[in-house]
Amino acid sequence: MQYLGFILLLALVATLGVILFSPMLKGWRTQIFGYVTMTAGALLPLAGEVVDYLQTLDWRQYVLASDRKNLAVLAIVGGLGFMGVVLRHMTTGRVGTKD
Repeated sequence: MQYLGFILLLALVATLGVILFSPMLKGWRTQIFGYVTMTAGALLPLAGEVVDYLQTLDWRQYVLASDRKNLAVLAIVGGLGFMGVVLRHMTTGRVGTKD
């Protein structure tokens, strides 16, 4: 059990080596770096803060309420995320190519 941290560190270093030096990942490195940076720098600390709040929040009052305003807000937020993904795919080419 005492070697678990060492094993995880070794696995992290090996994964980083594959990402940095693998010719198969040419063109993907920038996106991988961006996602890892976003996850480690923003989402993980944010998740720690948000977990306590979400445990006390009752989502049923927003989703199951007969008020259509609540559902409209949820649909708008979901639609914005979906449109962001669609627009990204429509305006860019394959990773690693210049169009």
